[in-house]
Amino acid sequence: MAITIIGQVGTLAPAFNPVYFFLDSTNKALDGFRYLVDIYSGDTAELITSLVIEPRPGDGYGAVNISAILKSYLGEDLEPLTVPRTSWPSHMNYEFELGEEYIVEWEWDDSVTIAAGPFTGGSFTRIFSNLGTNTFNIGDQIFITQNAPNESEVYNNVVTTVVAASQFDVIVPIPFVSTTQVGGIVTFADRRKTQFINLLQVGLLTVFNGAVAHQAFSNWDVFDYSFLENPVAKFLTNVPEDYRVRPENDMRLTFYGIDLAVSAATANLTFNVTTDFGMYTLTGGTSFQSSVGIYGCGPNDITMNENLYSNQVGSFPVFKNLCFDVISIEASGLNTLVTGTGESPWFNNFEDEPVVFYGENGETFTAFIGATPTPNSIVINYPFAQVQSTMGNVIQRTDGYSIVVFSGGSQVSEVKNFKVDWTPAFQFGQNIELVFIDRLGSYIPANFSVQNFRTQSTTRDSYKKVLGDLIPSQEKWGYASIERGRKSINTNITTELTLNSDWLTESEAEFLKELYSSPAVYIKEFEELWPVIVTSDSYQIPTARNKKLIQLTITIVYANPDVINNI
Repeated sequence: MAITIIGQVGTLAPAFNPVYFFLDSTNKALDGFRYLVDIYSGDTAELITSLVIEPRPGDGYGAVNISAILKSYLGEDLEPLTVPRTSWPSHMNYEFELGEEYIVEWEWDDSVTIAAGPFTGGSFTRIFSNLGTNTFNIGDQIFITQNAPNESEVYNNVVTTVVAASQFDVIVPIPFVSTTQVGGIVTFADRRKTQFINLLQVGLLTVFNGAVAHQAFSNWDVFDYSFLENPVAKFLTNVPEDYRVRPENDMRLTFYGIDLAVSAATANLTFNVTTDFGMYTLTGGTSFQSSVGIYGCGPNDITMNENLYSNQVGSFPVFKNLCFDVISIEASGLNTLVTGTGESPWFNNFEDEPVVFYGENGETFTAFIGATPTPNSIVINYPFAQVQSTMGNVIQRTDGYSIVVFSGGSQVSEVKNFKVDWTPAFQFGQNIELVFIDRLGSYIPANFSVQNFRTQSTTRDSYKKVLGDLIPSQEKWGYASIERGRKSINTNITTELTLNSDWLTESEAEFLKELYSSPAVYIKEFEELWPVIVTSDSYQIPTARNKKLIQLTITIVYANPDVINNI
């Protein structure tokens, strides 16, 4: 007996798309045949569910979509990235055990009388087979048929009870008839089915918190995203090239980095970030004991990362916007002393940091801070003889960066480029940062910095109470001025925000449609993420062809209202 998987969505699949498997068996034509599917957690070996699949008409294949089962186990993955992980709600590893069931027909060859034992004599018959074994036990009700053209009333279409059995024979209380020694078929009388379980095990399967667009899903290929199979594998995100982020933004990119069959040592991944000041290696948390990983790749994540080092320049990636006006430049050996009008931002905190000098004569060079001799001066390791200007600016800022992943010294991912937007929020409002789950499960920031509005609406219940009471001292009914005849309860304050973006590129505007349909959106306030709900009902996708300047407006409400005197 052979059961096989002849088609599947892939070893990695987005859980909110159809997750189909197609099964086939050499026994699919047998009476009462059905496929048996047991789904287990790939991490805990816990049985998730058992399915019985009817073969479909025509080809007899078993077709099963397990998306609804698996996606119910997924959630949002917002735990701190620095905490050791014991669970990954953003994805799930699972395994299959496949089997089948059908009505077993035991083919018998002949019938004989019983020579010895408790069933000797002509009242019993031994039915035996040289062709195969049976699973009958004492007390089973069986149905006997006889092969044509020798059918008889004795052994054909007879229901009887097994009084003794072994692998190759059964004894039944039917008088032996010597003239009907022709074989036939025996089945259970109630047409019960026999199950054959665990015929095939399929492991190393993963679903993640994603929903690929309908037009793109027909071409879904896990190889495009597998870091250990494809040297330029994609991150699990649709964020466009050169997507703009602000220096305070957080961002989490998901990736399919590890085949579960690969050892942790082989699967150790290195994340590198390249800024204007060189390439830096992010070392924290690179050995992921999971098939899908999450890594913080926003400017704020990189700046705050304490587990990174530089293999080329500096001590950490630079995401600062600090300027030091220069009024004079003096020779100091092979270095240059730069003196400013006020205290430098690097005083007593330089740590060999790289900076860029922009001279009044147009020269630009990158150098390192070698010392901070006074609060308003720095020494940079650039020859004074090559400096043309006596005025200029020293700036430390990253206007763009890229993320790339290595394993064992070899590149295993695409290079993902981002631009850093240092533009201050517009005069009419402050920047509002939203973080949302995109269609492939990454957490992407979206910034709204133009004239944002905040509106509050209040709902409340009220009840009447008896006003006044007996005033014993005055022997009359009365009331105090502060008494209420009507009281408010269950007051709920709902805050609605109307947000306006800065001018966007066409690719950014196209991508941000995923914000409007995202199942989980958060607003960043007080350095924390707070859940919000997008209430905008429609999203017009503008293009540069018909709208030179693209701007988006979105309306959100806080998912948790502010509750007052609730009962």
